Amino acid sequence: MKKTVALICLLCISLLSFPGCSSQTGSPAVSHSAENQFMELFERRAVRCGIFVYFYDYLAKNVTGVFVHEIGSDTAIPLCSKPECEHNDKNCTAHLTNSLGDRYNEITVYGDKLYLADAKGRTPMLYSVNLDGSGLEKVMALDGGYEQYYQEMDFLGIYKGTVYRCGYGAKVKEAETNKTMTLYSMPLGGEESTEILTVENMTQAIERISGNKLYCAVFTYNGDDAEEGKFFKFDLYCYDMDSAELEKLCTADVPDSANAVSVVGDKLFFSYGTIWSYSLSDGEIKNVMSDNAHMLYLSENRIMSPISKNECRIYDLEGNELATFTRKPKEFIDMPCVYSFVGSCDDVFYYIAEGEPDDPTEQYNLILAMDAKNYETKLLSAVFMGGRVIYKEDGTMVVDEGNGWEITQVRTTHYQGEP
Repeated sequence: MKKTVALICLLCISLLSFPGCSSQTGSPAVSHSAENQFMELFERRAVRCGIFVYFYDYLAKNVTGVFVHEIGSDTAIPLCSKPECEHNDKNCTAHLTNSLGDRYNEITVYGDKLYLADAKGRTPMLYSVNLDGSGLEKVMALDGGYEQYYQEMDFLGIYKGTVYRCGYGAKVKEAETNKTMTLYSMPLGGEESTEILTVENMTQAIERISGNKLYCAVFTYNGDDAEEGKFFKFDLYCYDMDSAELEKLCTADVPDSANAVSVVGDKLFFSYGTIWSYSLSDGEIKNVMSDNAHMLYLSENRIMSPISKNECRIYDLEGNELATFTRKPKEFIDMPCVYSFVGSCDDVFYYIAEGEPDDPTEQYNLILAMDAKNYETKLLSAVFMGGRVIYKEDGTMVVDEGNGWEITQVRTTHYQGEP
């Protein structure tokens, strides 16, 4: 049965006119990994550079690639440099996949290039591509000795010509297996690596670059019989990337681990089921908000909690409830999906929704922007595995009718909630 899909998207940015990040961030020699420009950053599926956000998602069935979104606009479009490209096959320059045919493990922006880490191949590599999607090239081999045994290598940062990598996984030492994390660096384009920090018998680690500092938080589970509120040991390290000095800032017991860390002024904010902060000035650890039933995500002035498959609730930073609104476009309300949170900035929470319908031909992927200031969700991009979304000259975005989809109307992609 043909599905009726009603979508519109104003194509308000040109593929070929994106400025390089150096014009947005100052000197191209310093990128800060573009990481501290995202309040929260999950799974390294997106990176912000100035006024643009780059996302990893599906271009078409079995074709992954990179989209670019101008902050404040209503669309995300493939990062493609080919005129008149329909972005529906592997000839599209936005199609960027690693040696296993999957999306790259991590992406970041440095200078005027997008960098992509391929840690899963036989030889872990770092690639780069221009910010219009052209010129993909191999930059360097990463340290295979560190990369090979890490199942969760999830940090890529570049600062003043130096690449920083961190990950963790099961490592065998003296016939014993323990979870180990290692932070190391390599000159961009170089061959020699330098080990900065290794921690054994840990549970989870998250990293963040802000200015010339690289923060690394390591969590170790204290066990089921730990005292209430002290389930994890928290070790916080700060690496000065200019002086190459490593300092341990804190060791403390905390109630929860974290999936993300954000730097705001003189505080680090950690979030998962609990949002709490660490003060860089006096070392105070302070609980901001807890919710045992739902995940909590942080932006500059808002906390967002998904309370159901289709709704989210917005709070201020004091934990006061502000609004509840739909986090999914109306056309997809009854179609099941899995949400992947990728980051937040300017009080907008970005998600990728991956549909899980019974009929594989109805599989879809959406890039969503949930505006926590105006309480509305914008659909930035939609890809259907049974038919490729195409962009019309008048700015509308529809699904190609030649692949079994019927277009009967055009509607807005703004879904206003009730404050």
